[in-house]
Amino acid sequence: MTPEKQEVDLVHGMRGGIPSSRMEQIHLALPYSMLLRDTLPILADPFAAPLVGTRKMRARVRLSDGWHMLNQARQALIEAEACTVFYEEIQSKYTESLYYCRYYLDDATFRLCSSCEHMVQSVVLQWTLSMPKKDASVGAKRSSDESREGSLGLVLKATWPSDYGQTRKEVLKLLSKLRSSRAWKACVKHRNDWVHCRIPATSGLFPNIMFETVEYGKAFPPEILKLLGRKEGQKCERMSFGEGSDICVLREVVRSAYCELFGVYEGFAKILAKENETAENHEKEKVR
Repeated sequence: MTPEKQEVDLVHGMRGGIPSSRMEQIHLALPYSMLLRDTLPILADPFAAPLVGTRKMRARVRLSDGWHMLNQARQALIEAEACTVFYEEIQSKYTESLYYCRYYLDDATFRLCSSCEHMVQSVVLQWTLSMPKKDASVGAKRSSDESREGSLGLVLKATWPSDYGQTRKEVLKLLSKLRSSRAWKACVKHRNDWVHCRIPATSGLFPNIMFETVEYGKAFPPEILKLLGRKEGQKCERMSFGEGSDICVLREVVRSAYCELFGVYEGFAKILAKENETAENHEKEKVR
């Protein structure tokens, strides 16, 4: 059989097929979050042993919800890469490539932020934290990123039980590292801008449209003011256009944010697995 007639092994999705070798490369480039269930089975089955009280069971359920969101975010990132391969390399449609890649990157962003919220709420329930209330004066400022941070910032200010010394330090270290991550901050900002402001601009897809209030006297020379019949002190709205950021910037941000959040789940899973093992050994000692 000639090379031209050889069949290519394809992996199909909504986008169409891409070579299986390329799909394997895409998968291998991201940590496989599904494997975390091997470290902590309660991620996939919150009702697995050892048995716990209602509050800790709620914590397990929230953590499981967050883990599922993490898996879904990974799948969205995989599709973002697969669409780029399909529409750029196979169909040579750059605009479609931008559109679908951006679509799945946005999807991954929302799921990552939701996953983090579930995980943090699980921490609150797991260790019975007393959460500080949000500052109403800060929350009233809709443009403030801090007011939209969610529970991550609050849990780091929470009152931790005194009998969780080393565990407390490990959990706080994981959460603090995530909160201080540049990629995570950028991911949260992208989500907040998308939800509360307007769709962040992407070069070749969404233009960067800006509005500002200016005085006529600063925006136009005197002769134009005279023709318009306006005075210098009067104000007007000015609209300007600019290029959005390159899609590669957002791709790198969201992929890095996924890896950062994966690291938190991985560390958290090891901590809880160790606690569960200690609890099981304690129960065995009681039976003896």
